[in-house]
Amino acid sequence: MQVRTMIVVIGLGTGRCGTTSLVGLLSSQHGAFVTHQRTRMLWQGDYDLAMREAESLVNATDLQLTGDVAFYWLPYVYQVSQRFPQIKFVCLRRSRLGYEESWAESQGCRNAWMETGERLDLSYPQFGLPQSESIQLYWDNYFIISSALARQMPDRFRVFPLRYMNTKDGQRAILEFIGVSDHVLKPGIRLNKRGTSWEDRFKE
Repeated sequence: MQVRTMIVVIGLGTGRCGTTSLVGLLSSQHGAFVTHQRTRMLWQGDYDLAMREAESLVNATDLQLTGDVAFYWLPYVYQVSQRFPQIKFVCLRRSRLGYEESWAESQGCRNAWMETGERLDLSYPQFGLPQSESIQLYWDNYFIISSALARQMPDRFRVFPLRYMNTKDGQRAILEFIGVSDHVLKPGIRLNKRGTSWEDRFKE
């Protein structure tokens, strides 16, 4: 009797980059349950929480695929990867301009990178700079770190351009990377609360 190995995945990206849609794609696979920002973590100092969350994913039962997708996993990827070698990491990359425009559309002038005491904001790195400078620094640093992780462990961490989410070939590449062979592909799915189509959302 063949024993099926459960697939465990953590999805990442700066936010405003298709992570909600990544949850939709992963959750559409057979026997899958994947959450989006299940437990808010601080950008710094939540090591124990990150380990507990990762352990809960690994210990999930009666699933073929499980995971969580959230921007704030990035600072904990290396430690999580060392403790839980079965976890794979998918990071979506949107252009910086696309991210800036999407942030402005959804968040206006809110500066998540300047400490306000709100846990939501402290899930982002705190730069203490104006919003425009913070956004650029956040995006740049996010992909410096993620690119380094992808080079360090190419079989477990990979950065995919946002456009991959809008084609069957792109989705297939993501699913094959994490080990899904019986693909359920969802190009064109309506993915966010406002009902924006993937074609519109995935303009880089």
